[in-house]
Parts: sequence; structure tokens; C-alpha cells
Amino acid sequence: MGAFHAPGQRYHPVISAQAIATVAAMFPGRLPWVALGSGEALNEHVTGDLWPAKPERMARLRECVEVMRALWRGEEVSHRGHIVVDRARLWLLPDEPPQLVAGAMSAETAAWAAQWADGLITANQPADKLRRIVDAYRSAGGRGTLRLQVHLAYADSDDEALAIAVDQWRGNCVPTLLAWELTTPEQFEAATRHVRRRRSLPTFGSRLTSDGTWGGCRSMSILGSRSCTCITSGNTMRPSSTPSAPRFCLPFEVRCESDPDRRSVVEDGRRLLPGCADLLRFQR
Repeated sequence: MGAFHAPGQRYHPVISAQAIATVAAMFPGRLPWVALGSGEALNEHVTGDLWPAKPERMARLRECVEVMRALWRGEEVSHRGHIVVDRARLWLLPDEPPQLVAGAMSAETAAWAAQWADGLITANQPADKLRRIVDAYRSAGGRGTLRLQVHLAYADSDDEALAIAVDQWRGNCVPTLLAWELTTPEQFEAATRHVRRRRSLPTFGSRLTSDGTWGGCRSMSILGSRSCTCITSGNTMRPSSTPSAPRFCLPFEVRCESDPDRRSVVEDGRRLLPGCADLLRFQR
């Protein structure tokens, strides 16, 4: 299993480092990686602190990475910058701390993350965009494993799976630059109230067959990835009403429609991005 985490505001990096180290020490090998990001206001505003601009959030994340790694080396750490640390030290250390993986949805972020990340994770996207992200990361010296996050809607038919995907993930049709800044679920509801479902082809389609195998993950070959993190939520994993029939396991792309004067809020064609959900590590 891996984890996703945004240190720096809601979670101080010393607390993050301690919690991660404790889990890794108690369960060796069970937490091989933690994906880090700069966060979203929806989750981070609760501290009451000012929500900084993206460049400051990225600089703060880089400081968090350095602090966490120093603590995992057993060092006493003091730091003053975007975050403040005073003589912190961890007394329980794992034999092998988790890799710190960067989460990136753009080539620009991937290239920046290559400076510090042990690997990269991105979400399923059109093939040309995935290639740009991978090329940017590798060209900038990025190392380690590439991982792919795939959103799955699990149902008896592709129509039902698509309906579930739209119902549970419509909020992620909000353009990325706006999604970083919204602070309440009500704002996400308002930003997507004009989104209407339409039938669209997934980026790639496949079924779970009766023996449980899963085929067609073309995007994993683009990344050269052996690791696929599948995201489900709510009733998307409910049992089929016809156990003998193959269930539809639909990696989906939901296209967002809106009135022309609303496109500054809801971008036509914007695919679903990661949100709050249960994370499952997919292994064939």
C-alpha cells in the first residue's frame, strides 16, 4: 500500500515524519511509498492560516521533504523558512523509510519534482499528456518507479458504471487552478451545477472477467509502470446482481458539458482528477 499526503499546513512535517516512521517501523515493507503534494484549500484552510500561492506551496513542500528525510536519518533538525522546526528528533526509526514520491498532473510539476522525488505518480490521462509528463520527469533527471492512478467505476454495465462515476466524481470536473482555491463542498457543488452527463468513451476500456483478470491498461505501458493504484468510492464496489456474468470495470473519462458562459468555471472536456476516496493497490 502507498499513501497520499500534503505536509506543510494542516500537517506539520515533523508530525508527518513521525507518523510515517512509526507505521513503517511497526509494519516493515507495508508502506513502501508516500506520494506528496502541495495540497488544496478544501483540506488545508481549516488551520485558519493564509492559503499561499502555488509557488510558495511548492517551495514549502520542498522544505518539508528535506526535513522529513533528515529526521529519518536520525538527525536533530532545526529549520526556519516556510516551515519552522525547533530541535526535532525521532527516536523510533524504521530500517527502511518509505520513498517520497511526487504527485504530478502536469509536465511542469513533473520536471520540478525530478529534483527531489524518489518516483512519480500521476493520474490516468490522454496518452499524449502522459508521455509529456514522463518525458519531462525523466529529462530533468527524475529517478525511481513511475506509478499510475486509475479511477474505477465497478458495476453490472458500462452505462451504470459511467453514471456512478459522474455522480461521485463530478466535483473533479472543476479546472485544476480553481480546484486548488475552493474551500467548501458547497463551492464545488456550485462550480459543477451545470455539468451534465453524456456518454463518452473511456480512455481505455476493459472488463473484469470471471477469473478476476484485468486487461487493457494501455496507459501503464506508456509509463513503463508496474504499479497501478486504483481508486474507488461509495457503492462502486458493490456485488453484482448476476455473479456468473463478467462485471464492468470501467477506467473512466467523464467529459464535462456546460453553457458557453460558464466555461470559466467548468471546463468542457476536463477529465476527472484525484479526490477523496479509498485507495486500493491493484495487483493482478
